[in-house]
Amino acid sequence: MDKQEQKKILIDMIKSDEELGLYDDIEINRIELICKDCSDSLEDCTCIKSTVDFTKQEIKLEEVFNDDKKENIKKFIDEINNPSEPNQALKDAAQRLKNSIRTI
Repeated sequence: MDKQEQKKILIDMIKSDEELGLYDDIEINRIELICKDCSDSLEDCTCIKSTVDFTKQEIKLEEVFNDDKKENIKKFIDEINNPSEPNQALKDAAQRLKNSIRTI
């Protein structure tokens, strides 16, 4: 028997089990989040509403992605593409590291 036949038989068996109501008591893919303070589900919890601000605020695109931020992003990308020369202290530290590795 090939895989397609096995798959069809399995699907038919599950469908007939569903028709018989064998899966009625099982909640599949249901995760219930519980409040640690009152042990209610988060949907019913009243204590979370007093600790979290659920007010909705409109976010405008121009406030999020303004000219200053665009310029900072351009500078950041430019620094990645064209890194500056390491300073002398960094060069000295790299040389000391190379020398210490050679002596080991």
